[in-house]
Amino acid sequence: IQGQGLSGLQGSATVLIDGVNCAVHSANDTVITCRTGAHRTTLIATVEVNVPGKGSSVETTRTELTSTSTTSGSGAFQYIDRWSSVYTWGGNPPPKEGESVSIRRGQVLLLDTSPPPLNLIVIQGELIFDDSKDLVLQAKYIFIHGGRLQVGSPEKPFNHRAVIRLLGHVRDPEIPVYGAKVLALRQGYLELHGKPRVTTWTRLAKTAEKNATTLYLQEPVDWSGGESIILAPTGRENNETEVLSVNSTSDSGRTVHLNTPLNYTHHGITENFGQGHTIEIRAEVGLLSRNVIVEGSVIEGDSVNELGWDQYGAQIMVHRVGFNFTQVRLSDL
Repeated sequence: IQGQGLSGLQGSATVLIDGVNCAVHSANDTVITCRTGAHRTTLIATVEVNVPGKGSSVETTRTELTSTSTTSGSGAFQYIDRWSSVYTWGGNPPPKEGESVSIRRGQVLLLDTSPPPLNLIVIQGELIFDDSKDLVLQAKYIFIHGGRLQVGSPEKPFNHRAVIRLLGHVRDPEIPVYGAKVLALRQGYLELHGKPRVTTWTRLAKTAEKNATTLYLQEPVDWSGGESIILAPTGRENNETEVLSVNSTSDSGRTVHLNTPLNYTHHGITENFGQGHTIEIRAEVGLLSRNVIVEGSVIEGDSVNELGWDQYGAQIMVHRVGFNFTQVRLSDL
């Protein structure tokens, strides 16, 4: 808690959050650090600071409190549940593989671990990805019904890697209207925001010959080693598309060094046909890698009778019913 006139002695101030004591760990005139006490429900609660001889805090912003002798006020603190905690699940272990999960209305659940593959997740409260680690959420069906699924925000994009992997094949039962292998939004909010990239799509500045391991681009990029890119064909065969792995970049991002040589030649030229007529024959180069991903599972099969030949991609379906509010915001996926 930041502010002015808060305390000069450790323990002299008292802090209450929705009436629950927050045990003061350290305090000075501008900062108080305290450990929150247990609370029975998830909620956004008031923060009350009382300094003996000075009075209670007055809210100046949501994070800065100033003590006075006459006026009381508060900041805000949010109590949430953690997926990894047994207390979230009534003292039982977190959900096991193949089980279904319901996030009730009013509950705010922080996904702070990667659960095993699940069957159905119904979100009537809030499910928020913890941006302190890489996470994978796997389920056959994810159904947002009056709740919120959030991975980052437009103001604070997700910085780690978040994968939502939808599982299944054509033999799986379908939810009416929405089907299977689906992330469905009927009412509520879906927020998925990855790290913004400088350039995701550009063209070759010069021809890349077969067996080359360097691409020269028209625009600078911020692509990193290990990321995947795609290089479009410019020859007569449309199967000359190549998916490549980046080793590094140079020349302020205009040169990309590859981990493996090219299998085909990809043109990066301008053809002049006279009288001011020119045609750009330049292969497009696109970034495939993202840090926030929605994908379908892949089941490998050895014959046409196995599931590997009997599957399909994941889908995101948004379906508003009546006048119920529904909002989807996606960026840099």
